[in-house]
Amino acid sequence: MPIELDEDDAPPRDPRGVTRRRLLVGGGLALGLGAAVGYLALTGGDPLRPFRPSPLAPSWAVRLDGGLPDALTVAPGALYVRNASGLARYDPGAGAPRWTAPGVGPHPEGDSPPRLVGALVVVHGGERRALRALRRDTGREQWRIATPGAIAVPDDGGPLVETVWQEEGRGWSAGLEPGGRRLWVRPTPYGTDVVAAGPRTAVVLHGAGEVRAYGLDSADGRVRWSWRGPSGLASQTYEKGVLYVAHSAGLTALDPASGRELWTYRAGDGRDPHAPAVRDGLAAVAAGGRLHGIDTRTGRARWVVPLADELVSEPPAVGDGAVAVVGGDGTHRLTVHDAASGRRRWEYREDGVRLGRPVVGGGLVHVPCRFRRDANLLGLDVRGPRWD
Repeated sequence: MPIELDEDDAPPRDPRGVTRRRLLVGGGLALGLGAAVGYLALTGGDPLRPFRPSPLAPSWAVRLDGGLPDALTVAPGALYVRNASGLARYDPGAGAPRWTAPGVGPHPEGDSPPRLVGALVVVHGGERRALRALRRDTGREQWRIATPGAIAVPDDGGPLVETVWQEEGRGWSAGLEPGGRRLWVRPTPYGTDVVAAGPRTAVVLHGAGEVRAYGLDSADGRVRWSWRGPSGLASQTYEKGVLYVAHSAGLTALDPASGRELWTYRAGDGRDPHAPAVRDGLAAVAAGGRLHGIDTRTGRARWVVPLADELVSEPPAVGDGAVAVVGGDGTHRLTVHDAASGRRRWEYREDGVRLGRPVVGGGLVHVPCRFRRDANLLGLDVRGPRWD
């Protein structure tokens, strides 16, 4: 039986302001010969020292002040990196910093990568939970909205959509103008997050316990459709007008405008699912100790290959004809597969090093890594890094 969304009181006032911090990007990487082929040894005590000599020769590497990034976004000619110190733009080919914007820390509700909308990069985070729009070329702020919740930013027109969790099992969603004025407010079940927004319909997903998706009219917030998935948890990816929902039973593609189920691929193993990686007609899902390459048009597998590590610690990444996966418990491993066949191209494994969520673009796999107190960002050739 579908959950009805009833009218409720207006939301509380939003907090204002963002704590500013300073992002310091610097350092380099000392590369040379090492004794153990295939391993990268990092220094311990002094956080200002670079890597020790290593047989791995990445295309570039930079040290990050502020710890591992919680979100990366790659685009032609730009790599956006956000961590506790703020948001920074790098040249993805050389790793050179272009600008920094302090005060935009990790997203309060978890992973929320920067969104690219026209000439702007829109990012949500900071201690006061503000949504900020910055110019992609200069990093200069264009507008800001203080909000305690999560916001979906449409890439094809329409209002911004905000969801907020409240106490006592209640929450609400709202349509916003870029300046912050609310166009409408509607109550939604507690635990619901907005995951996609378009010119006519916004989709909110309840991904804990019972997986439910609701399509809200972007003009007034009325419920246009609802969809029920399997029990458990869910994560999602929105790509080119299609919503891909990963759940305990596999992966489902939904039409956000109508809620119609386009297809469902059965690959679940009952575990908490990672968000699928979708690009160039391929959806990559890690489930059941296997990596599944799914055709986004038909919903059928192009290939299924075993994973190097059954435990996948980060969502996969797809781009430039490759699929990158980070896995392992204690010993972390980056494995890169061919997107056309699923064949394993190469891997990078390092004891004691924590690898973060990778992104692929510009012919490189961009992956954060941390050893003890040092956080770094590596650019590795997608065809295979060079070993000295």
